Amino acid sequence: MKALKIKALKIKAWKISLLCATAVVGVAPSAWAGTACDALAGLSIPNTNITGAGNVAGPISVSGAGGQGKVSMPFCRIEGVTHPTPRSTVKFEVWLPPNWNTRMKTTTTGGFLGGIPYARLAEDVALGYAVVGSNLGHDGGADPRWDTDPDALAAYGYAAHPSVNKAARAVIAAFYDKPPAYSYFEGCSGGGRQALMVAQRYPELFDGILAGAPSYAYPDAIMQILWQQRIHKPKSAADAPLIPASKLKMVSASVLAACDAKDGLKDSLVGDPRACDRDMKALRCKAGDGPDCLNDAQLAGLAEIYRGPHRSTGEPLFSAPLPGSEYLWNLATGDSGGYGAFFGDVVFEDVKWDWRTLDFDTGYDTVRNKINPLMGAPSPDLSAFKARGGKLLQYHGWHDSLVAPSASPNYYNSLIAFEKLKGSNNIDDAIAKLTPQQIAADAAKPQPVQDYFRLFMVPGMGHCSGGVAPNRFDHGANAAPSKRDAEHSAVMALERWVEQGIAPERIVATQYVDNDVSKGIARERPLCVYPKVARYSGKGDIDAAANFACAAPDAKNLVPTPADMVQVRSTLKLREMLGPKAEN
Repeated sequence: MKALKIKALKIKAWKISLLCATAVVGVAPSAWAGTACDALAGLSIPNTNITGAGNVAGPISVSGAGGQGKVSMPFCRIEGVTHPTPRSTVKFEVWLPPNWNTRMKTTTTGGFLGGIPYARLAEDVALGYAVVGSNLGHDGGADPRWDTDPDALAAYGYAAHPSVNKAARAVIAAFYDKPPAYSYFEGCSGGGRQALMVAQRYPELFDGILAGAPSYAYPDAIMQILWQQRIHKPKSAADAPLIPASKLKMVSASVLAACDAKDGLKDSLVGDPRACDRDMKALRCKAGDGPDCLNDAQLAGLAEIYRGPHRSTGEPLFSAPLPGSEYLWNLATGDSGGYGAFFGDVVFEDVKWDWRTLDFDTGYDTVRNKINPLMGAPSPDLSAFKARGGKLLQYHGWHDSLVAPSASPNYYNSLIAFEKLKGSNNIDDAIAKLTPQQIAADAAKPQPVQDYFRLFMVPGMGHCSGGVAPNRFDHGANAAPSKRDAEHSAVMALERWVEQGIAPERIVATQYVDNDVSKGIARERPLCVYPKVARYSGKGDIDAAANFACAAPDAKNLVPTPADMVQVRSTLKLREMLGPKAEN
C-alpha cells in the first residue's frame, strides 16, 4: 500500500507539471493529462500486473469473446491480469474517461462466457464512468472445458470480482488522485447470478447493484434447462425436435388470444402470465398430426415442460417457463450451451458423462450440493449489504425461457420471510410451516425489504432482452440511447436511489419499431416495483406510458405454486451458504 501511495503521488506531480503539455486531441490538459496514463504501467498492486497502459485517441473498435465496443472519444485504457487464487489468472480492463463522473461501474458477461463486455464498457465510458470488465478467469464461450481447472472454476464462480475490484480501485485512485465516490455493478443471467453473489459474499465492494434475470439458484436453473431439452430431444442432440419451432409459435399465439384481456386491457400483451390458465388440450389434433395442432406426444411434452423438474414421486424441484414464452424457447441449450457437459466436468468429473443419464431422484441433490458452494447465490441474507447502505435493483422478463421468471418473485418472497423469521428460536421449523397464503399476504403489503431491494418484472420480455413488448430500459447490452434519465434508465434509477435516497417506484420501458432505434418509438410502458402492476387509466393512447398507473396486483397471482414453495424454502434453508471467499 505504501508503494501504491508513492506512485500515486508521483503521477499527481506529473499531472501538475504537464498542465501546459499537449493532451489528446479535443480534451483540455487540465481535464486529463494523457501521459499519466502511460505511467500507470508501473503501478504496484498486490497479486496484479498491469500489462498495458496507453491513451486511445478514438474512434476505435475493440472486440473479443465478450463482444464488440466502438468508442469515438479519447480515453485511457488499462489492461492487466490479477490472481485471485495462487494459480488462477483473470484478465481485466479499466477504461478511464477525461470527463469522469466520479463513479466506477463494473459490468460482467453471462453464461459461461469468459470475455470482457466491450459493448457496455464503450457505452459507459462515453458517459463518464470509469468502467471495469474482466474475463472471469478464462477465455471463450460455451465450451466448458475450462472448468476442469479448479482454479479457473474458483475464479469464475466467486473469486474474480473482489480481486478485479481491488485492482481497478487502485488504478482509478492513482489516475484521478482520488477514489471513486460510488461503485456500481451490473450483470444479467449468469451476470445476474454474479450480482447477487457479490451482494451476499462481498457486500463491501459495491454501493449499488443491478441484477437481471439472475440464475442465483445456479444448479437448479441449469437442471431446468436440461429437463426441457431431455423432453424435447430425449436421446441425442441430433434428434428431431418433439415440438417444432413453428408449433411453439402457434402455442404462444393461442396463449395470447386466450389471456390478453385478463389484465383488463386487450393490447397484445399479457401483463402477468401467472394469471393465464390456457387449456392446451384445445390444441389437440383431431386426427393424427398437423401444422396447426399438437399431437398427444407433443401435448404431453409441453405439459412436462410447464410442470418443471420433479422427482418420480411428483415432488416439484424448481419452477419452469410460463405460458406465452414458447416462441422464445431454445430447447437445445443443454447441448449447445454446454450446460450438460459442465455437470460432467464439475460434478461427476467425467468429460464423457452423458447428461441425459441424470437421475432427477438421486442426482438432483448431488448436483446442488456440489455446485452451490462454488457459484450459487441462493442466500436471502443480505444483512451486511443492507447495513452498509447498499441498494439492489433486480429485473426479470415474464417471457424468460432460460431462467424461470418466477425465480425472482420467489427470491423477493424469501427476503421477506427471512426478515420476519431470522429471530425465531427454531427458524427451520418456521420455514417448514410457511404457507402459500402467508407468503402471498406478505408480498401484497409494503415491506422493509424494499428499503434495500426492489424488483421489476417486465411483461413480454425474454431472457435479459427481446420479446414482444417494451423491453429497453438501459440495462445490459440492451440500452436505449435516447432514454438516459432516472425515469427510463434502470442504471440511473439505481444511482438516484443510492446517491439521493429516492427509491424507484417505476421505470419506463421503451419498444422501438422493429427493435430499431432509428425507426422511432412504437410503445412505452411503466415497469412497476413488484408486486405492483401497470394499469391503464381508461383514457388516451395505450402505447403511451403516461396513461398507465402502478396499482395493486390481483391477489391470486401472488399465491406461490408448489414448485415456488419448494424454491422459497430451499433459499431460506441456504441462508448461511455464502460460500468460500478469495484469499488474495
